[in-house]
Parts: sequence; structure tokens; C-alpha cells
Amino acid sequence: MGFVRNLTGANQAKAAEQSGDLLRAAGKEAQGIAVQAGEEAQTLFDPLAGLATRGVEESSFLANPQAQLDFLQGNPLFQLGLDNVNEQTMKMAATRGRLNAGDTLQQLNQNALLAATPLLNAQRQDIGTLLNVGGHAVGNQARIGLDQSNLGTDYLTGGESAKAAGVMGAAQAKTAGAQATKDLVVDIGKTIAGF
Repeated sequence: MGFVRNLTGANQAKAAEQSGDLLRAAGKEAQGIAVQAGEEAQTLFDPLAGLATRGVEESSFLANPQAQLDFLQGNPLFQLGLDNVNEQTMKMAATRGRLNAGDTLQQLNQNALLAATPLLNAQRQDIGTLLNVGGHAVGNQARIGLDQSNLGTDYLTGGESAKAAGVMGAAQAKTAGAQATKDLVVDIGKTIAGF
């Protein structure tokens, strides 16, 4: 019975189909592993993605003078710096006898800009950093998601291709077996007929 199955290609066909099934299952398993690994990798960036949201929420500060003024008025460091610079200006003006002079009033107005500029620049830079770090985190999450999708598709396609190859191999084994059976029958017929 085993001789006939070998002769007809049935054993080879069965082996080709089983091989295709194994490779297909391995492709599906690899796809599942790739999806899970990608999802886990994406969660590593979740804390940083919140920085992008915060940066976007605060970005109106960059081009909004009212937001900048509100920031300064609510900032104790600004008031402390302004008070310090104004005190130094007043002391210098008093020593020169120019407390009520126009140049002293002008200097007091400029002191606000002197105290505000470093704080405004630092806030702009902080918001820019939030946007950059958050943007990179979101970009990395998107790239991981795309890579995960591509890798999963590759594994699934590879598994399905292996299954198709197994089916083709089975068909080829059966065809070869049928040809071998035909050739055997012809040879037996020739032998019986004396050719």
C-alpha cells in the first residue's frame, strides 16, 4: 500500500500540504507577535505624547501678546526682577538728584522689558521644547505603528505564500505520481506484449 502511495505521489502531496500548513501557521503566529510587540513599543512613548498636547495647548503664547502679558502678571519672578531693577534705578537716580526726571521715568519703563525678556524667551523655549519632544514621540509612535503593520502583513503574506506553495507542491507531486503510474502501466503493458 505504501508503494502505491509513493508511486502515485500521495505521500509527497500530503507532505507538501502539511509543510504549507505549518509555514502558514508560523506566519500567522509571527504576525501576532509583531502586532503585540508593536503595541507594547508604542506605549513606551505614551508619557511623552502628552508633552505634545501640552505644547499645543500652550502654543498660543508664542504669538499672543495678551497671553504673554498674562504670563508676566501671574509670574512672581517677573515682579521680583522688576522690583529689583526699579530699586537699583531709583537709588542711582536719587544719588544723582534725578528722581523725578524724564530719563528716570523712561528707564523705569525700560526696566519692565529688561525683566520680562528673559522670562518670555525662556517660556517660548520651553513651549518649543514641549512641541519638539512631543512631536518626536508622536512621530515615533506612528512609525512603529506603520512598521508593525508592514511587518505583520509581510508575515501573513509569507505564511499564505507558503500555504499556496504547499498546494502547488501537492499538485505537482500528484501529477508526477500520475505520470509515474502511467509510465509503469505502459512499461508493464510493453513487457506483457513483448515490446
